[in-house]
Amino acid sequence: MFSMLYILLILIFLYNISINFLLKIRNKIFDFKKLILKYIDSQYSNNTKMSSLAIPGTHNYLAIKNAHPRDENISFEEGPHIYTVMGERGTYTSVTTLNHHHFSKFDADKILDNMMNSKKMFDPNYKYYGMTREEIKTSWDKNRDSSAGSGTKMHYDIECYYNGMDVENDSIEFQYFLQFVKDFPELKPYRTEWMVYYEEMKLSGSIDMIFENPDGTIQIYDWKRCKEITNESNFGNYAITSCISHLPDTNFWHYSLQLNTYKKILEDKYGKKVTGLYLVCIHPDNAYKSYERIQVPILEKEMTDLFNIRLAEVNSNQTKDKH
Repeated sequence: MFSMLYILLILIFLYNISINFLLKIRNKIFDFKKLILKYIDSQYSNNTKMSSLAIPGTHNYLAIKNAHPRDENISFEEGPHIYTVMGERGTYTSVTTLNHHHFSKFDADKILDNMMNSKKMFDPNYKYYGMTREEIKTSWDKNRDSSAGSGTKMHYDIECYYNGMDVENDSIEFQYFLQFVKDFPELKPYRTEWMVYYEEMKLSGSIDMIFENPDGTIQIYDWKRCKEITNESNFGNYAITSCISHLPDTNFWHYSLQLNTYKKILEDKYGKKVTGLYLVCIHPDNAYKSYERIQVPILEKEMTDLFNIRLAEVNSNQTKDKH
């Protein structure tokens, strides 16, 4: 009787020891698991964690896959065309607007005066031959409105394409775009319509396309639905800002300043290295009957001077606001 009780007590004692031992082992395993998870967590940035949520075929696929911490600080209202940056709505100047300020405002009447007095108007092959001033103005208005709508659709469809979405577009210009894709298979899509900002300069904007190089550097591309890109001004007009007064007042130099501004924003504020700036012109009626890929020059000195001017303007305005 006593021997049985003694054996039972020993068994209970051994059982308790075993349970405690197993519990300690389990806790050690949990602690080890936590250490592993903590290590893994330390090896991946928030961007890497976010990239796992990127789903090909969705509109924001590349934006999630290659997210940047600054992305959450900027948003855009399509209708009124207003950026909100770091909680400030409408206080930032767009890159496009800033660059327009470096050139004389479009003066239709002045341009028409020059045209009407030029020899071209007497050339039967000239596209405006035999047209009155009002007819030319009307044609400009119609062309501007038509180009704006078609350009918006083209940009949207290209954005969808690079995010892996199905695109239904049988237009001539989209076929030109697909030919571009075929001709440059090495280009790796990184971001589309990337909204960026430079807080000290009170600047914001949206970059059409970013391609990533194998070494992690990037190239900036801009889609343009225009018939031609002009380097030299037909009327001898130049930028009105002194430090870039050597740049002709043409769409080529307007676009060059635009892309160089984006380059500086990405390099100064986003930790990126930009190796190339390109325009891709896509228009159904262009002379090439295809796309035209144009590399624009990198304007280091001009951008340094322009940003110094911009910073002085921003600081001056902030001083005035305080008073």
